Amino acid sequence: MAAVPVLCCSICLDEIKEIAFQCSNRACAYCLCSPCVRRAFDDCSGTNSSNCQFCGIPSAMDMITAICGAGAISAVENKIRSSLEFELKEDMVKHRRAKEVVTETNTRAREIFNNLTEEINLKCPRCMTVFHDYDGCNALTCATGSCKAAFCAICLEDCGRDAHAHVRENHGSLFDKVAFKKSKSHRARVVVGTVLSDLSKEPFELVQQVKNHIAKAQILEVDEGSGMNKSHTFLRSAKKNLLKATKNDRLSILLSPEQYQPGLTRLRLDGLSPRSSIPAGFRVTLSHRGNRMYTLRLECEDDNGRWKFVSLDKVKDELKDKPKVEALSNLKQGIKCAVIAFEGHRALFQSQFARAPKEGHFSEDEICIKLTQISLDGSTGRDADDKPLGKDLRVIGLNPNLRMLMLEKHILETADTDLLFTPLRHLVGDGKPVPVLDEMLRPVPATYNELNNDQKEVAHPLRLKTAGEVAGPPGKWHNRLYCNVQWYSSDNLPLSIRNWENEDHCGACSWTT
Repeated sequence: MAAVPVLCCSICLDEIKEIAFQCSNRACAYCLCSPCVRRAFDDCSGTNSSNCQFCGIPSAMDMITAICGAGAISAVENKIRSSLEFELKEDMVKHRRAKEVVTETNTRAREIFNNLTEEINLKCPRCMTVFHDYDGCNALTCATGSCKAAFCAICLEDCGRDAHAHVRENHGSLFDKVAFKKSKSHRARVVVGTVLSDLSKEPFELVQQVKNHIAKAQILEVDEGSGMNKSHTFLRSAKKNLLKATKNDRLSILLSPEQYQPGLTRLRLDGLSPRSSIPAGFRVTLSHRGNRMYTLRLECEDDNGRWKFVSLDKVKDELKDKPKVEALSNLKQGIKCAVIAFEGHRALFQSQFARAPKEGHFSEDEICIKLTQISLDGSTGRDADDKPLGKDLRVIGLNPNLRMLMLEKHILETADTDLLFTPLRHLVGDGKPVPVLDEMLRPVPATYNELNNDQKEVAHPLRLKTAGEVAGPPGKWHNRLYCNVQWYSSDNLPLSIRNWENEDHCGACSWTT
């Protein structure tokens, strides 16, 4: 008779303790006593309690049943299920309520928008018949047969039987359609502004819904010249970016523009961009004479280490055997409009050409410039003449920026109507498309009627009175069809009309007469 194996806990190996859990896999010998089962659940990761440590079969539920009894699982399931069902019901109620709130918000936003559009609509002041637009005179007459009220298209005032006198006295020309469009746009802006102001204390979602309806209906989209269309929005952004670019260009003379702190750190040559710094072997000096006048001096170091004066008119000759230096090759003109870094000073300066005083004689190395300090953001601020910088100023860096200043001046001084040319407006999606070329008013030649159907199909541009080109493989063509067609010879060279008047075919086309 075979001996019955004695079971012992696989963890503590104590044969005396009663086995509470045994793996469901009969081939597996993994079993635990009650204390070891409890310790298995102390592991927060669940590694010791989720699966059998020998064969890997899931064992957590069997362990719980072994310790807590068969009814423990059902009790836990019921408790968890009831908790989950409660949370699910609560979430469903919240979701339903949120959906109702959204629906209520949408309905109310739609009502507000409908009332807004009703107020903006153009109406006859007497019978309230809505109209959208009109042709011709601003003195309108209601189209409703029982009304026939005469009223002003601009201010919508009831003028009795004739509105012409009112339009002339109050709005000028009878055919000023621009005044009508401006009045219509102004009315829309006022109504929309009033409605949005009244909604200032309402929930954000409601206000945003109303704004979305307004944007989708393009109520505030106005005609040319009103300043609120896409092109003007684009222009404001472009101006802002271009002005920012001119300011950033002033600080590009520095290696680390983000560390620029006017008045705190003295400027040194090693802190400047190599592109803008005065190279070794050259020395540029500005000597202040007063009244914005400076003497400009350029010196070059010779082979013996001595500094020699270089005439400003002969700079290029002196530099021909040395590496090309843009800042020095046209020094006198460049320094009149440039960002300048002076050795030892705590800020950069913008130079601009100034008008020289009439009295006195000035030499070729004297210039009249205005120096203004450059602020942290790249804009110009205090005038250097308010607090003199010193008599002899050593220039260690120079960044000519005449074109950037011209761009800045152009942006600030040019009218928006000059900047918003028609192709640009079309590019940003604003304005009505206008054909680049109008129809060419050239009569259809009489010879068109002499062509066969195939030839007429190819020559259809002639019928439309527009220029066209007819080309194809070698063949024949009618000798008198030449008004609007560009003829080509067999070697693809254009031929004049006169050359084809006595020919029987065209070498560029397969059609025959």
